[in-house]
Amino acid sequence: IRYKHQSASALLVSDGKNSLKVIFEKPQWAVTPGQSIVFYDNIKNEEIARMTITVTIDLIIKNGTVVFNGNVLKTDIAINDGKIVKIGSKNHFPNAERVINAEGKFVFPGAIDTHTHFEQPFMGEVPPETWDQGTMAAAFGGNTMYIDFVVQEHGKSLLDAVKTKVSYVNALSAIDFSFHACFTDFSDIDAVKAEVRKIIEYGIPSFKEYMTYR
Repeated sequence: IRYKHQSASALLVSDGKNSLKVIFEKPQWAVTPGQSIVFYDNIKNEEIARMTITVTIDLIIKNGTVVFNGNVLKTDIAINDGKIVKIGSKNHFPNAERVINAEGKFVFPGAIDTHTHFEQPFMGEVPPETWDQGTMAAAFGGNTMYIDFVVQEHGKSLLDAVKTKVSYVNALSAIDFSFHACFTDFSDIDAVKAEVRKIIEYGIPSFKEYMTYR
């Protein structure tokens, strides 16, 4: 027996022992807490069950001045499983395990640094920041993602280099990341073209080519 309300839906299930439970098929935070929901049998024209929704999410940031794309608004934010799920008045949010009062503060979206060089050898030097140190510092500074570089070794596959780098960085990075893929060997241009497509399919759509350094 299904219940539907706006962007949420639930399934009423019997265990065969006169006990009923609700399984939410869509995000439970989409329903206002404290709201009574009624499961109704349209065939028998009778109410089957009525219950009050009690839902808890991970985090509410309240009373902050939230900076959007081209907009600034005094409002509240609900977060669950690491994602913003609602923006508006906290009175319409579920209860949260943690609440941050951002009164008098600006709430910014996480920044993306599109040009980093962690542990990347270059012209005989290696940057002093390691992947773990640098990305933790970035997180403290409000960055939630960065884009570093993978440089092809002459005669070797750039795609293989990308896969190796992703595996290595996954174990160290404190925040999300991506890469600019850099070809250095153009001796087989058909192979380069083939790898461009494969690298994009792998999830790296950005490429950089050095026009000065050799």
